Amino acid sequence: TSRTQQKADSFAARWGIAQAYSQVDEMLARPDIDAVYIATPHNHHFPDGLRVLQAGKHVLIEKPFALNRREGMALKAEAAKQRKLAMEAMWCDYAPKYDVIRQLLDDGVLGDLHTLLADHGEFFTPDHRIFNADLAGGQ
Repeated sequence: TSRTQQKADSFAARWGIAQAYSQVDEMLARPDIDAVYIATPHNHHFPDGLRVLQAGKHVLIEKPFALNRREGMALKAEAAKQRKLAMEAMWCDYAPKYDVIRQLLDDGVLGDLHTLLADHGEFFTPDHRIFNADLAGGQ
């Protein structure tokens, strides 16, 4: 879903997605949708996740799963009540760069590795939402 139908349609056309929605309830009402992935700003993870579970769908919630223990336990309880999966998503585990690294390892391009240490990090400009306290960001 997107905030406007025009943005939703544009995104869907770019990526070959059959259906696009600007209204979450319309999407959640579809019986052929089994699961929803939530990648909204952090402060929306709990209400969005709860809404998805209450609609009877499985939910993958981008990290952080919740902002605090109370929210996390409420999502866990609702998932159990609905008999649905609620899980933290780890988008970085499926980023294309890891496919490249795996291929390099499989092809032996990097040689005979015995130890590999790596850190995942990203650069964000000071105005990025990750630093916006109103969106549950921090410094």
